[in-house]
Amino acid sequence: MSNGLPPGHRKLNSDAATFKDGTVGLSFVVRDEHGMVLMAGSKRCHSAGSSTLAEALALRFGLEKTREAGLGRVQLESDSKILVKNCSGSSSGDAHVMMIVEDLKSMVNIVHGIEISHCRRDAQCSPYSRSSWNECKF
Repeated sequence: MSNGLPPGHRKLNSDAATFKDGTVGLSFVVRDEHGMVLMAGSKRCHSAGSSTLAEALALRFGLEKTREAGLGRVQLESDSKILVKNCSGSSSGDAHVMMIVEDLKSMVNIVHGIEISHCRRDAQCSPYSRSSWNECKF
């Protein structure tokens, strides 16, 4: 089964969650063009402040691990429309979010061929559907 990615490309989906104790969970999964999981990870950290900042930290965490694994041609996906707009330059966020966005952009210069897209939360970010994405390139 194909997920719409060209051969040799991967998709990194990230997400963040806030727990009752105030900590934040950051997670990611990387799939190949067939939807097979190549790698995944999660970690818990102190409060990130805003949900957009938590989403940005999750995306950076996933991209760091993807880069460490030597994976290129990666499409980034987040359910944070605000973060995607911040990354595309069509919007600016608070200073903390924009620092993470700048980190992401500098990492993209090392890992070539990266796009970022928004996937509606209610679409559950299926690796096999592109109908709900808004795409932009760094």
